[in-house]
Amino acid sequence: MALALSLVFEDEAVTNVRALWQALADADISRDMLDLGYPPHLTLVVADDDGAEAAMRRALQLGHGRDVSIRLGGVNRFAGTPIVWLACDGGEALTSLHTAIAAQLPLDAIRPYYRPGQWTPHMTLQTVGNAEAALLLAGNLWDTRPLLRATRLELASFLPVQLLESVPLRD
Repeated sequence: MALALSLVFEDEAVTNVRALWQALADADISRDMLDLGYPPHLTLVVADDDGAEAAMRRALQLGHGRDVSIRLGGVNRFAGTPIVWLACDGGEALTSLHTAIAAQLPLDAIRPYYRPGQWTPHMTLQTVGNAEAALLLAGNLWDTRPLLRATRLELASFLPVQLLESVPLRD
């Protein structure tokens, strides 16, 4: 079982991301994000070690009182994978939250691409499917760069996604 700490956003703010997910599904490119049953999110840390859960629950508390917003950017692909995503710029607030959370876990418990210095803030559009088709479709549809305010930091296990705990970022 994998565990993830992720930021979730105001529902209205991620409507356009859900629309991209739906467009990918309607075009028979990928529907994995819709099938996930979890809202658009930005994952800060993923750990595969069940022993990391206690540390991740402690790290979850670092979200209290934080004000984190991100600006969504362009459509991208992780090289050599079918993973297509939107860039996320959250400035120092996002970077410092990621660093603080990662410091709560043993470095080798964190999946390599989520470790400080290797992590790319992103919002996933697909993890499986035809990446070239997804890039083309999403690139043609995505003409906005919305600012999203994170409302919660959540700890979930997956797959399937099961929400374990959630904290509000701002009171």
